[in-house]
Amino acid sequence: MKDVRCTLKKKTLRTGDVMTFRMVAEEPVDFLAGQFLQVIFDEENRKNKELNKFLSFSCAPGKEYFDFTKKIGGSVFCEQLKKMEKGDTVLIKLPMGRCVFDPAHKEILFLAGGIGITPVISIIEHIIETAIEANIALVYANRTAEDIAFKEELENWNRQNSNLRIIHVLEQGGQGNGINHIGFITADLIRDEIADYRERELYIFGPPAMVNAMKDVREELEYDKAHVHSESFMGY
Repeated sequence: MKDVRCTLKKKTLRTGDVMTFRMVAEEPVDFLAGQFLQVIFDEENRKNKELNKFLSFSCAPGKEYFDFTKKIGGSVFCEQLKKMEKGDTVLIKLPMGRCVFDPAHKEILFLAGGIGITPVISIIEHIIETAIEANIALVYANRTAEDIAFKEELENWNRQNSNLRIIHVLEQGGQGNGINHIGFITADLIRDEIADYRERELYIFGPPAMVNAMKDVREELEYDKAHVHSESFMGY
């Protein structure tokens, strides 16, 4: 990993409170699909957790730019992000993280909640762009339909790829318009929707509460821990 000065190329609003930041680094950046980075606003105090935070890459590697995506709240860090304009620079430490896509995994099940979709986006885009043979099932949980980040990209990929299946789960709202289930991700839901789940590598991404809940689901499904890969988004 290394520190790289990066320039903001553009910002994209994904939902009412989720924004993607496209960055161009002053030197080539290499990372693996599923890894993360650290945005450093306080360069003098690297331990400043309020101004220096970890975020996942939300695009495939191998581009002239890279993206990260953040749920924008009222924190000091988010205020700094919101102030950034095209052409502004920031120091970024990268890459980090061991929960990455393994090309040897040909059958995959992703469980993602909220902003935890970002590394999944990086992995799926990488698989599609490099024409890797992989069968993917994604179960994506959100509070409401308006909270679904990357909805357009996921729908496009789903239409164009027979090896990709996306199952949306909402806490609130109604079914239809691409929404498959109301409630939460459960072991029964996975058994009903993904009959071959035992044959798939399991990737879990999301806020700590969601990841912990999925551990219970994993145990109920009697998943072998050797085939489980997870990442909690601390302080997201």
